[in-house]
Order: sequence, then structure tokens, then C-alpha cells
Amino acid sequence: MLGSGLLMSAMREIDKAVQKELENEQEGVMRRLRQLHNAIEKNEIDEDQFEARETQLLDRIDTLKRLRR
Repeated sequence: MLGSGLLMSAMREIDKAVQKELENEQEGVMRRLRQLHNAIEKNEIDEDQFEARETQLLDRIDTLKRLRR
């Protein structure tokens, strides 16, 4: 019985760490999305570049949201 309690505790800690990593990655993607918006506003990239990269970043955010609980 004690072993299963330790296993459950370890699984909760692993889950917490995974969720934190997903949160950190989502924050990084959001930061890159803001940078992308700044780049288009400053005419550093063209509309095609913006749209292609924005689609990739938004897809990644959707994936991360599904993985997080």
C-alpha cells in the first residue's frame, strides 16, 4: 500500500512539472506572437511571412491548450 502511495505522489509531481513546462512553452509562443505583430507593424516582414508564421504559432497555442488541463 505504501508503494502505491509513493507512486501516486511521484505521478502527481511529474504531472505538475509537465503542466509547468507546457505553461512556460505557451508563454514563449505568446511572446513570439507579440514579436511577430511588432515586426509586421514596423514593416520588418511582409504580409505573407506574417501570415505563415502566425498560423504556425496559433496552431501551437491550440495544441498546448489541448495538452494543458
